[in-house]
Amino acid sequence: MHDWTLIEISVFWKAGLATLSFRDSESDIQVIKAHKLRKITIPRELEWGNSVSVSKVTQSESINGAIQVKVEIQSGDTIEVLAQEFEFPD
Repeated sequence: MHDWTLIEISVFWKAGLATLSFRDSESDIQVIKAHKLRKITIPRELEWGNSVSVSKVTQSESINGAIQVKVEIQSGDTIEVLAQEFEFPD
């Protein structure tokens, strides 16, 4: 996912669903879906400068029955999502 472009983040509150949409190196749209969302943090401080490109994506072990996924953007911001289940692109 390195150098993919972050396009959009959506939260469907009632459904407990968050989607993170990206454009990959082939310019195709790829989506990460977080089901049974518990928490999402979306800073936009641009500490390293303005960027929409992904540096790296990491996933942690279960935290109290949920999984944490972090998306580090090349702006220096890290989006954190805590949810019960995730769907990742192939």
